[in-house]
Amino acid sequence: MSASELRLAVFPPPGGQNPYHRLLHAALGRRGVRVVDTNGLRRGWARRAADHADAVHLHWVEFLYSAAGRPPIQAALMHKRAASLLAALRTLRRSRVPVVWTVHNLRPHEVRFPWLADATIAASLRASDALVVRSRHAARRLETEFSPPVAPTVLPHPHYIGAYPEPNRDRAATRARLGIPDDALTFLMFGQLRAYKRVPEAIAAFRRLDDPSARLIVAGSVGDQTLEREIAAARDGDARVLLRLEPVPEHEVAELHHAADAAILHYRDVFSSGALLLALSLGLPVVAPAGTTATELVTAPAIEAYEGDDLTAALAGMRVGPAAERREAALETARSYAWDEMADGLLRLYRADR
Repeated sequence: MSASELRLAVFPPPGGQNPYHRLLHAALGRRGVRVVDTNGLRRGWARRAADHADAVHLHWVEFLYSAAGRPPIQAALMHKRAASLLAALRTLRRSRVPVVWTVHNLRPHEVRFPWLADATIAASLRASDALVVRSRHAARRLETEFSPPVAPTVLPHPHYIGAYPEPNRDRAATRARLGIPDDALTFLMFGQLRAYKRVPEAIAAFRRLDDPSARLIVAGSVGDQTLEREIAAARDGDARVLLRLEPVPEHEVAELHHAADAAILHYRDVFSSGALLLALSLGLPVVAPAGTTATELVTAPAIEAYEGDDLTAALAGMRVGPAAERREAALETARSYAWDEMADGLLRLYRADR
């Protein structure tokens, strides 16, 4: 290892289609950080952590004990894996290796066994020398719910500008392919469609919008058959709602965003959202709940905020003001959250003495 190199162990290991880790690790690599291979966060690895790494970065801890299978088998596997993880975290705490945890969610979005979730959150907080959140709002929520032993550090989620291929079609051609009129006010809900995103409720709010030409695109995979049925039922044959309930190829991500006029985030609380930064990075203003990370990081005209469940009024508000000005404001907001700035902040935490 060179004098300036820092070995970083990341748990869970990077994977999946989200470019988050790729962009983050590229920025860290420019600062002499090398991500090392691991075989998982187990007690044996944690006991010898200093032999493997100079710092440990935790991300979505719930993925470290998740399991599939029929309910009895799933329950047994998850409890076994959680017990192993808790032992590893206790051992890691006794090491001399700094541990940084990016708290992406206050709690897992789908909690099957609440005590497991709370136990791993508590253990991760105790094991961590530094905590990273995306906003002051998220810091307050974390401190109120869990009283962590260290104060969270706020490092906003960086942008996704240039992370996805440029569109193969222009806006007009994409709209024509989707059957959307050129002048239709069009909204987009994009990404993995999960219960916490309240897609059926957003569809219902959109359908109350008094605009026959308006359109709503719902695009992304649905892993829950019950939720898929609820989404279809909420649409109820309304031709203004376009459902594409399947994974979106990477080369079509920018196309869909460019075809829309605004993205909808109908979460009860935007704690930390990659979808928010993705929309802004592709020049798409957002409709999102007030008093959350979204309204802390984004200001008008790049956002139309709403209180409570008054989503329909916020959708109507997107008619007001020049669309080009909203798009430019969205891009300008995204540019202000850079990967290099977050990497600098993380490096200071990795190098901090215990």
